[in-house]
Amino acid sequence: MKLSDKSKQILELISRGRNYDQILSLHPAYTYKDIFAAAEEALELEGSSDTSYQDGLAEIKQRYPNAYEPWTSEHEELLKKMHKDGAPVKAIASALKRQPGATRSRIRKLGLDE
Repeated sequence: MKLSDKSKQILELISRGRNYDQILSLHPAYTYKDIFAAAEEALELEGSSDTSYQDGLAEIKQRYPNAYEPWTSEHEELLKKMHKDGAPVKAIASALKRQPGATRSRIRKLGLDE
């Protein structure tokens, strides 16, 4: 088994020090799930993949159902409105069912923190 071209591209970007948001900015068609899948694919090649990744993801998704899902225009509009109204990040994240870190990241990506 070989790494897929997408996984190679993602892992190469990570090896160059790119973070998740930078990778997604460079490749808008990619999602967080693609990044995690690339890591899992590499681990499978090494024979060291385990279920802890899936378990961890399931635990996160239980607490934040929209975690790692693509942002919809409706969610972005709600984020913009709540941010404009002065809502704290935790409240916005809770309303969007996303992790606070992902919410802060999206605020930066949309240029709302400037």
